[in-house]
Amino acid sequence: MTRLVFDLIAAQPEGSSPVSGGGEYARRVFAALAERTRGGGSEGVAGTVSVEAVARSDRPLDPSVEDVAAVAGITIHRVASAGDVGGLLVSRGATRFFSALPLRYAREGGGSGGGGGGGGFIPPTCEFVYTIHGLRPLELPGDTDQLRYATRGADVLRHLIPRLTPRAYHRRRSEQFRALFSLAERQRVITVSRHTRGALLAAFPELSEHPVEMLYSPASPRLPDVASVEPSTPEGLSSGGYYLVITANRWGKNGARAVDALRALYRTGLVEVPTVLVGADTHGKTVPYIRRLRRSPEAAHFRLSGYLSRPKLEALYRHARALVFPTLNEGFGYPPLECMACGTPVITSGINSIPELVGDAALLCNPWSVSEIASRILQIEREPDTVARLRRAGPVRAGEVAVEQKRMLDRLVEILLAESAPGTR
Repeated sequence: MTRLVFDLIAAQPEGSSPVSGGGEYARRVFAALAERTRGGGSEGVAGTVSVEAVARSDRPLDPSVEDVAAVAGITIHRVASAGDVGGLLVSRGATRFFSALPLRYAREGGGSGGGGGGGGFIPPTCEFVYTIHGLRPLELPGDTDQLRYATRGADVLRHLIPRLTPRAYHRRRSEQFRALFSLAERQRVITVSRHTRGALLAAFPELSEHPVEMLYSPASPRLPDVASVEPSTPEGLSSGGYYLVITANRWGKNGARAVDALRALYRTGLVEVPTVLVGADTHGKTVPYIRRLRRSPEAAHFRLSGYLSRPKLEALYRHARALVFPTLNEGFGYPPLECMACGTPVITSGINSIPELVGDAALLCNPWSVSEIASRILQIEREPDTVARLRRAGPVRAGEVAVEQKRMLDRLVEILLAESAPGTR
């Protein structure tokens, strides 16, 4: 009998960002798993699978996740720290453990590295299935704009370390990944894009000895298609009357350069509609480039917000003139696809996983070039044929990816619920 423990610590807030792509991924996979097992209670599908979950007791868990677990009869065990998970796996007799954000466990029980040795944290009778979303620490350890996001002295030091000691930083971060690979005798690695799978195997060729499967991150169950777009718009905004920039407080999302491009266009009068900047304030902290923006002559053109609820964010997606998302590193990339599904034009990066997802249904740019980002915005302003093409092509491309997302989510659930086979790799 398969005894699966699902890691809901990944779905709980951590650090300065109350939401993350990995956390959203964990919630969506858990919802699909619960739907498959609903009616079977703790014994799961046809009495052949026992499904339980683990979460930290000192962090909140979204009530919707708890509701999903309650409806499916999935027990959520609370632990004081990630270090307690190994003991829980032993006490529950787990034969499979799944984590959407597994690197935290490398700090708890990793061995000497090398890609397959069983460091003792995961019991030898338990298969470790986990998802690697990206290799940002290795692919993009830093950026020249990082200090524009530093709110404390500790942030400055954290940003400077990769630039001052690049070899030592790369070695240390590589060792963290290898510690993860050493946690279990039996493991299966999931990646969320072809780019991530290729980057992972290129950096760690020893993983070729283990199953490494590419399965897209699952789509939101609530995303509308373009035909169901509601006429209402966020308060004070008109449909098609604003640009949208999101996760403005995280340097990897590159909000500072997007803002620089828009400020330049506002100064010259080439753009007049406002910009909505989501994620500009988090836990009362505002990153330096946002503080300077507020003091600038262009401040009146920007509407700043913290993180938003899912319905409010989707309303912004639906009615924006365009999403400006020049991300510097992405393992998958939800925002471009979600805006495209609404028929909203997207300006985004031509690197990492983004091109394989958006195809030719978005305007791609060099994310390090402020002038190129501005050029793409002017295409939205001055080329109605381009806008019309993107509005047509976006939902089509997002729909094609959504079909694959559904198929691959079903595949992941099958992996999690499959009959355990102890002693095999």
